[in-house]
Amino acid sequence: MTVKGTCICPKPGFQLSLELASPGTVATPDVLTLNLVERAPGGTTIEVETKTEVEEKFQIQDKVERVEIRNLNITVPITEA
Repeated sequence: MTVKGTCICPKPGFQLSLELASPGTVATPDVLTLNLVERAPGGTTIEVETKTEVEEKFQIQDKVERVEIRNLNITVPITEA
């Protein structure tokens, strides 16, 4: 499954990724639980809110019905593209 979205970052150059919140542990089998990881740019850049894309692929079981981004307190249903 591919999880993708857009975030607003405080300045250009941020790198975003998604990672499993609890690798190896499945507390709720119908939820894929992730964390958004932000890497701030180095050096001096102007402070301009910037749309930043994030996209990661995950292996899931058929039971998974929604994705939770734990550190942002966001839960969304899985849809087919």
